[in-house]
Amino acid sequence: MTKTSFRNMLRSFDIATIEIPIIQRDFAQGRQNIEVKRIRRSFLDVLRQALTGEEEISLDFVYGDTKDGRFIPLDGQQRLTSLYLSHWYLAVRCRVSDEERDFIKQFTYHTRFSSRDFCAKLATICPVLNDRRISEWLQDQHWFAGSWRKDPTVQSMLVVLDDIQALFAEVDDEACHVAWTRLTSEANPSITFELLSLEEMGLTDELYIKMNSRGKPLTEFEHFKAQFEQVLKEFEGALPATREQTGRYAKFTRKIDQDWADLIWPFRGANDNADEEFLRLFRFITDITIWRHGLDARPADEDLEATAKAIYGGPETEVTLAAQNSLFSVLDGLHAEFAFATTMADIDKWFRTLFADNEHRAGTVTIFGDVNLLDDCCRSYGLSQGRNRAFSLPRTLLLHAVIEYIVTDSRPSRDEIRERMRCLRNVIFASQNEIRVEIFRALLDEVSDYIVSGDLAALKSFNRAQVEEEVAKASFLLANRSVELAESMYRLEDHDLLRGNLAMFDLNVDERVFIRRARAFDAIFAGKTSYEEISQALLACGDYSQKIAGDRFQFASPSLPSVWRDLFVARSRPGVDNTKATLTELLDAVHDEGLVDIEATLRKISEDYLREAVASKKYDWRYYMTKYPAMRSGKSGIFISSSYEMGFDLCMMEQTRLSSYYSDPYVRAVLELAGVPQDKYFSVWHYGYAGYEADSRWSLYSSNNRHFLRITQEGFQIKSGRKSRIQAILDGHGVDGDGSLNVRQSTIAGIVFDRKDRVVMAADLVREIVKGED
Repeated sequence: MTKTSFRNMLRSFDIATIEIPIIQRDFAQGRQNIEVKRIRRSFLDVLRQALTGEEEISLDFVYGDTKDGRFIPLDGQQRLTSLYLSHWYLAVRCRVSDEERDFIKQFTYHTRFSSRDFCAKLATICPVLNDRRISEWLQDQHWFAGSWRKDPTVQSMLVVLDDIQALFAEVDDEACHVAWTRLTSEANPSITFELLSLEEMGLTDELYIKMNSRGKPLTEFEHFKAQFEQVLKEFEGALPATREQTGRYAKFTRKIDQDWADLIWPFRGANDNADEEFLRLFRFITDITIWRHGLDARPADEDLEATAKAIYGGPETEVTLAAQNSLFSVLDGLHAEFAFATTMADIDKWFRTLFADNEHRAGTVTIFGDVNLLDDCCRSYGLSQGRNRAFSLPRTLLLHAVIEYIVTDSRPSRDEIRERMRCLRNVIFASQNEIRVEIFRALLDEVSDYIVSGDLAALKSFNRAQVEEEVAKASFLLANRSVELAESMYRLEDHDLLRGNLAMFDLNVDERVFIRRARAFDAIFAGKTSYEEISQALLACGDYSQKIAGDRFQFASPSLPSVWRDLFVARSRPGVDNTKATLTELLDAVHDEGLVDIEATLRKISEDYLREAVASKKYDWRYYMTKYPAMRSGKSGIFISSSYEMGFDLCMMEQTRLSSYYSDPYVRAVLELAGVPQDKYFSVWHYGYAGYEADSRWSLYSSNNRHFLRITQEGFQIKSGRKSRIQAILDGHGVDGDGSLNVRQSTIAGIVFDRKDRVVMAADLVREIVKGED
């Protein structure tokens, strides 16, 4: 075994070259995943400190064999390659002579031809370094081979060179010359390792390869734990002698393996350890600390070690101590609260005394997701689902509220915390526009204040209308002091379509009126009746649409709960008052008709309205949409009109934009009523602005004879490629010379009514045309 350095190896008589053998993997320190990036930057920073400081470092053992003057490493490839690149960088930076840097050519790779060629070329060049990254300069050269761009070893070397360049960016030229001297010194090199040959170990190549799983590398948790212990130790060591020692280094080393290990153990994953779960909880607590203390760090930073060092080992003593206090307080508080738990079921049970998942449960608050917020945090905090956080900001606020309740000295009673969590849930779910990272510090502080004080005025940065609603609901309950009223209100709040928002309900009514409306809503939207039937009855009670743009009107969806929710929780859209009035009328009508058979009750409400319209011969757009399900079949619930009003010029949207497929609801109703097979009217769909205006929205309903139909203000219009064949049919139905099928109309209070059902008229005509073709 010999203590040596990279340069001294190549000074020895036994070794002429260092050759990475073909059995080795590619150079991996340049990979860009989080773990490798952390290890690489930490390792390179250690090298830089050794070169620019006064202390030497040892890189432990390098194993290998020497054959014909070639040293073939079997362990130490990554370190040797990083040292090779460090020598090259400093040689170039210091502009040393060709003779002095010639030894760099004696390092090569035999894993791939492209890796070997790159090393050979790199050793011969000496670019002038400036602000441009080395990797960019190299890849811009005409001699940079295309195969090198696909070689993982070469690409990793480029990444490491860029990192070395960045580490030495603030080091002046004189210090770099000193670093080169210390690196290549024959007598006192600053970076050394123990060189051990297989012969000394009594091993053959084959046996060494077989046993080279001799130990596992440190896990991310073990590495973090060691680094964080060092952070605390160095911070305490730097405290003034006059300052009382915190003892947190000793406390951390003890608790991380005892109390906090017991806390996190029930959260362990499928691999039967809880390392990752602890790191996610640590990241959560650290992010909260960063936000609340306004610290200069980015929450959820991918480099947790760097973030932890900046927050818990920073130069500002008082700020750092406050951050440490927060961390230890939360972990100790959680351990004390869940000391009874031996399994996840125990912790689930604790959370279920506060929360329910997706349905109302008396005495709890429904949060529409996993009730065990702590477990969810340990499994998903810091992860992403597409562009979204796996553990959302609203759930972050809820978990913060739970922790605040656990650790606060002035702890609310169990009844008080349930009441506060309910109001907080309501406000958080209504504040999707207000909950932003930019103001998260204020949101966290306000949640803390509210949990302790119970004063809704603390929630200043949340949705103001919802906070005011919470005050009004509290006054309503206080004025009546009815258990039945409270349970009715809480059941409404816990409904998936409302989620705490009761904007559609009048709180200035007798408690019995509120209770019966709440019961009617719960019966209608219990999940047993289709949205299609409910939307029909709702439309029969009135125009409940909301205007979401000048030409866009939002109705309910036949299939999407989110659309219904948006309708019911809206506050500022034009038409919201009509939505509330119409829903109220429906709820009162359902209560009056009875809650025993909701489907029959809704059907009767719709039929009564349609019967009255037929009797009075008043057929407007609302009549048609109520009568014909095809006209309510657009998934988005959005209708667009080029005339900017609901009437006979409508595009029924599947999605939310015209740059998607949509259809004419009246034509759809006609073809469905006429019984035209789907394959015969496959061109009822329109895309883009081509069919936006009614006069250009032709729909094909017979592919063989090219018959087209479109809506007009007065009725429908037909055109055909074989008009002479169907002329008699057209004449028989009163179609005029330009193909118009008009219906007699009247205008009452500015509303245009057909005097006959235009859909029936057009369906009779289309049915006869299609029948004649068969």
